[in-house]
Order: sequence, then structure tokens, then C-alpha cells
Amino acid sequence: MGGMAISQAAEYAPDRISALVDVTALLPTNGASAFDLTRGAEIPGQALRLQIQPSPDGQYITAELENVRAFLYGETAKDWADLALSRIVPQPLAVMRAPAQLSAGRFGKLPRAYIECQRDRVIPVALQSHMQAATPCGTVLKIDTDHSPFYSTPEILAAHLGKITVTYS
Repeated sequence: MGGMAISQAAEYAPDRISALVDVTALLPTNGASAFDLTRGAEIPGQALRLQIQPSPDGQYITAELENVRAFLYGETAKDWADLALSRIVPQPLAVMRAPAQLSAGRFGKLPRAYIECQRDRVIPVALQSHMQAATPCGTVLKIDTDHSPFYSTPEILAAHLGKITVTYS
């Protein structure tokens, strides 16, 4: 959900942001929600999707932790994945349904970079590419890892972030 959050923050305060960096993230267009970006996205070669369950009151979604491990932390060392899993909480559905409110004059004026994670099972490369076509990014870098490069390949992620910092500073 970081891509949704930084995009909306950029709309609210574009003068306080130099550039946006999406790391294997949802990249919204105006009016699109997280559900809109992922709903019905049949990805070739993606047989399984992360199975989520709504709470009895319909306010939250959850997933089985072993499923989350495979989808978010598949390339991550077990101790780091265990730590990350210990912090998983139910996700409010309202956040997933909230449409991004973005404009060309605010969010749209900021430079964007995107770091693709090539083995992401939550946001597969085909979906990452589709979103980049709709919301182009000036720099696109790739990492051959899962959805969580900050755990699985932190040195490579840091090097990419360094390159992006030099490009947009």
C-alpha cells in the first residue's frame, strides 16, 4: 500500500517532495483504488494469488501467515521473515477501497522512479509493467527478488536508491 500512500502524499504536498520512488508498489491513476488496480488482473503464469478473507464484520481482511510468508517474503531469510510476520495485522478494507485523488498539476508534476521486483508474487511483473504504462516513471530499475527487497536484498535496494537519489537530487 506504500505506492498508494506516497502518491496521495505527493498530491497533498508536492512542494515538499523531490521525487517519488515506488518499490514494487501499486502505482495509481486518479480515481483508482488498490482494489481497482489488482481486481481481475489475471497474470499469465500466476496460478496462485494471495488468498485473503474478510473479517466477520466486513471491515478488515486477513490472510494465513504461511501464505503471507510465501507471497511477501519468499526470498527472505527465515529470521527476518519471522520478524516481519510477527508484525502483520488485519488490513482495513476501507483503505483498499479508497480511490486515489491525484491531479496532473500536483502529483503529476513530480518525477517518479520505480523499482521492479522480478519475483514479486503480490504485484507480479506484468502488473507492475501495466501500471507503469498508465503512470510512467522516468527511471525503472529491477531486482531479482520477492515483494520485500528491504529484507531479502537490502544491499541491492540501497544501491538502487542511491542511484535514484543522484539522478533526482
